[in-house]
Amino acid sequence: MERCRISTRAASSRQISGRVNHRVSDPETATMTLGDLDPPALVSARAIAAETPGVAIVAGQDGQWYRARSFYVTETTADHAARTHDHLTPAWDEITAHVPDPVNA
Repeated sequence: MERCRISTRAASSRQISGRVNHRVSDPETATMTLGDLDPPALVSARAIAAETPGVAIVAGQDGQWYRARSFYVTETTADHAARTHDHLTPAWDEITAHVPDPVNA
């Protein structure tokens, strides 16, 4: 079972800075996440071995990329954390209250 095969590019109405690219097997996924960085970052993302879960290539605010390591969190632990902190999640209406209604042309 692969524990960590995730590629994300963080974006929201308030930009979350930084990008994390865990192990990927295809160059397209690495390029999608880290494409504007140095080509060695893409090579490094593809070179992360399956035997090293939690290793990632991280793009920093300074424009550099770094090899980083996170610890493994089981699905059970993640589910427990989500349930424990569920009360902190804002309602969707609260999040979208400032978004104007779409204009139909």
